[in-house]
Amino acid sequence: MPRVSIAPEADLSTDINVLPLIDILLVLIIIFLVAVKREFYIPAQVPPPASGGSVTGGQLVLQLRADGSMTLNQQPIPAGQLEVQLRAAFANRPAKLLFVDVAPELYYQDAITATDVAREAGVEVVAWVPH
Repeated sequence: MPRVSIAPEADLSTDINVLPLIDILLVLIIIFLVAVKREFYIPAQVPPPASGGSVTGGQLVLQLRADGSMTLNQQPIPAGQLEVQLRAAFANRPAKLLFVDVAPELYYQDAITATDVAREAGVEVVAWVPH
């Protein structure tokens, strides 16, 4: 049985086998892709859908309509007066809960802007009315 020797005259080289390193790299990439996938949500309280389609019980409902107008319990709110109207409505209420009903045609930013104004007016809990 002949012996194999590594010698310069035998034209044998000692290269690193990179295939196991590539396998490890691919596994690490998959692990990082799975670990990084996280979803962030804005905490919201959504009531169950009502059969009548409206929130009742003396609660305040802010409606953002598709035409850009706003109403608070069916009373129109002039442009730029949302914070003033909400401060007046929540002045004597112990529960600072506001239901927000947003038309599906509106942008998400419109709903968030109205919610921020409501928070500035003293609303503590914002609940979204589902469609």
